[in-house]
Amino acid sequence: MTEAADPPTAPPPDYSVEVKVRNNRILRRVKAAGHSSLKSFCDAHNFCYSTISELTGMKRSAQSKLSGEWKRITVDLAAALNVEPHDLFNERQAAADFERTKVTYEMNEPPRLESVSAPSPHLALEHRDLVAKAREDLSGRQLAVIEARFGLNGTPEQTLDELASQQGVGRERIRQIEKTALRRMGEHLARNKIKALW
Repeated sequence: MTEAADPPTAPPPDYSVEVKVRNNRILRRVKAAGHSSLKSFCDAHNFCYSTISELTGMKRSAQSKLSGEWKRITVDLAAALNVEPHDLFNERQAAADFERTKVTYEMNEPPRLESVSAPSPHLALEHRDLVAKAREDLSGRQLAVIEARFGLNGTPEQTLDELASQQGVGRERIRQIEKTALRRMGEHLARNKIKALW
């Protein structure tokens, strides 16, 4: 009796594209303060680079989860940039409320990054179409939460507390709905962008 050979395995992909989420409010302020990098800013102000990097990468919460007060490092960072903490963080950034802050795509062909750095009107229409299709994946409640949270379609931007009060549920429930909706939209967009880049 002959043993069946293992099927050949595909070679690993040749390219890896990494997309990271960063707090651009902090990065813009650091640059406006005349620093060429986050590291040079930290060195000039005696901040621990890894701590500030975690705040900027939203891996570390800027507020206490128990009291909701700004953490000492957040207050110190804002003072060094001559702003208030709320100028550096929106509500989600302050809570570091992200499922993932980095996504890696692997592919066998080099990505067409020129479309990212130099968008064309055609590309903007293509993105609008993708977003419209992604919206179709959402329930009515998820769509209403996303529109209200981000101020879309003429809806005023609202906080988690405002939406919770309006819908008669807790703040955490609104956050869960938003998180699920963003994940569903992100999955749809990622599938379609990978197909476009492939």
